[in-house]
Amino acid sequence: MTPDGAAIVTLNEFSQGRPVQFDKPAPVECHHQLHWRAHQSVGRTAPYDLWNRSCEHYATWLMGEKPESPQVTGAFVLGLIGTFLWLAK
Repeated sequence: MTPDGAAIVTLNEFSQGRPVQFDKPAPVECHHQLHWRAHQSVGRTAPYDLWNRSCEHYATWLMGEKPESPQVTGAFVLGLIGTFLWLAK
């Protein structure tokens, strides 16, 4: 995703030289649907938002799952715990 929303780019453009972690491959029979969804989302996807529309959110949506980000959820939970501990002093 770009700041303006979804875009079709190469893996090298996406990674910008950084390592990319592949959590689960898409089944071969889903490739056509994923390709179609990605192309349909260009120009129709809201801009990037860390909390609600990150790359993980977009990838899970492309896979036909509920858009979510375990990393964002984990950071939020850790933030709540940290705030609670800070207030408990």
